Amino acid sequence: MIKIIIFHTISSLNHQQLTGQDINTRKHQAAILMQLFKTIRLIWTFYRNFVFVSLLITMSCVKVIWETGFNWFGLLFWGKLATLGLLFYFINSYKHQEYYYYQNLGVSKVRLWGSTLLFDSCLFIFLTVLAYKLK
Repeated sequence: MIKIIIFHTISSLNHQQLTGQDINTRKHQAAILMQLFKTIRLIWTFYRNFVFVSLLITMSCVKVIWETGFNWFGLLFWGKLATLGLLFYFINSYKHQEYYYYQNLGVSKVRLWGSTLLFDSCLFIFLTVLAYKLK
């Protein structure tokens, strides 16, 4: 869908009366947008390796917050970080060859882990606060 929109944007440039600089600017913007979507898709592909385990741990923590209140948040937060550390260790140990795939496509190991851990941590905090507020 996104590729269709970008292609339509680029092809519609040929039908408009734009200067050469405007066309080059829009094509450059479309190329940057396509690169961004490619990177997000690659990061999602990497995150799928452990999304089930991560969401299972997050939902378990949310259930504890729902039942007991926000008193356990500190312990649950550090427990979640510890389990993310274990996931990091196991994935680095058993899937270290997959990093070459992502590096060849322009996504570094630091970007993979940084973005997935940031997303997972934000999701954890958002869901625990939401569970606390809805209770």
